[in-house]
Amino acid sequence: MKKLGCAAIAAALTIALLSCATGGGMGDGLSLQEAIGRTAENALGNLPPGTRVAIVAFETESDGLSEFIMDELANALMGLGIEVADRRNLGLVTRELDLSLDGSVSDESALSIGRMQAAQVVITGRLLDMANARRFIVTAIHVETATGVHVPNLDVRNDRALQNMVAALGGRTQAEITPASSGDRQAAPRTAGDFLDRGMLFISRSDFDTAIMDFDEAIRLNPNFAEAFFWRGLAHMRASDVDFSSIVPFLMFLMDDDRTNLAIADLDEAIRLNTGFAAAYMARGKMRSAFGHFESAIADFTQAIRIEPNNASAYSNRANAHLQSGDTDRAIADFTQVIQIEPNNASAYISRASAHLRSVDRIRAIADFTQAIRLGTYSDSALPHRDLVQAHLSRGDVHFSRGDLDLAIDDYTQALQLDPNDEPFGVWIRGSRGHALYLRGDYDQAIADIEVALRASHQVRLRGGNLIVGRYVGELQELLESARRRR
Repeated sequence: MKKLGCAAIAAALTIALLSCATGGGMGDGLSLQEAIGRTAENALGNLPPGTRVAIVAFETESDGLSEFIMDELANALMGLGIEVADRRNLGLVTRELDLSLDGSVSDESALSIGRMQAAQVVITGRLLDMANARRFIVTAIHVETATGVHVPNLDVRNDRALQNMVAALGGRTQAEITPASSGDRQAAPRTAGDFLDRGMLFISRSDFDTAIMDFDEAIRLNPNFAEAFFWRGLAHMRASDVDFSSIVPFLMFLMDDDRTNLAIADLDEAIRLNTGFAAAYMARGKMRSAFGHFESAIADFTQAIRIEPNNASAYSNRANAHLQSGDTDRAIADFTQVIQIEPNNASAYISRASAHLRSVDRIRAIADFTQAIRLGTYSDSALPHRDLVQAHLSRGDVHFSRGDLDLAIDDYTQALQLDPNDEPFGVWIRGSRGHALYLRGDYDQAIADIEVALRASHQVRLRGGNLIVGRYVGELQELLESARRRR
């Protein structure tokens, strides 16, 4: 999420005040500042002092205006003695939850974000344009009970002051939008929540040891602070310099045993303190899966799903654990559930296609690769570039295995057009297309592709490329010699 610095906020306020002084009123209602202040004081101000809230999102026509409203609302709440989670940590939280804050944010997503920030209440909002007026809408939900706090909607004058403010904030360039702290964050942390916020910022900066010290202090101030144990566990995980989402069991010797043991202990404690902490089950499940403890990992992901039935990431992780443990049918069922929750999730189609290949169901694999390519190319759920290349390569391989050489060659060609210089994929794609051209009898084109693949494989090996490429080279050389003889 983009954020405005103090200078931008001050400039917007100056424009608004000058506009008010020169008139230009339009319609009934409050000024934007009055709406923010009234919402904070009359509705949210009734929350008990010390309540911790997370302002997750505020939907308007521009990032600048959204940030201005959220900063002003945060300042107003803190002035009333309410603790506001530092919004600079939203990026870290949403990455951990595999969520996006683009567009509107569902109540379920907002609650998940609030739990990760140890908030008792989460806040989202919208500023709707209604021609001569605006509607200021705030939604506040208690995290523990998922019940709403009554916050009346307010009408805001769409006068010259607001129009000038919208223009000033909406016209900010990307370079001018800089991270801002919500309220006064320069003072030394005092509460457990303050130390949690700062520790999370240190995680974002990859300063894990300093983050751990802040979480230690948060736990000293509040020994039952489940979120502090959770984030300290994640800091230990990150400090081990291992990507637990992709590590495979036979590489576990690379891990720092002390760090991983501390991480597991902290996640265990977070779950003991809060048995409804889905993110803690997710993190522990990923670690257990990385160690090859698939049964206990699946149990953790299952518990996360019980707590959050629409948690697509939990289904996806459980599917991968099923796949690694050899239960292809259950993996396919879980990937299908991911797709039901997120119909435009192109990556889920690729994963399910790969699972179908494990069960030798090539027809369904082709259908899933096709849908992934369609979504990844033409929808808002664009695939990472390399994944789109991989989808074309994989579908081409399936067509090749079925003897559909023309379709295979088309896919290999698409993959090459997406990234002609990719390594090591370039070796496989050129070699595979060369093989298909050879079988089709196009020996000259086959020779051209195989020669390029061999030159690329040489470069891969010079850079320390894997042994599989080396073995593949022998097959390509035999194919090249045969093509030359047949030409």
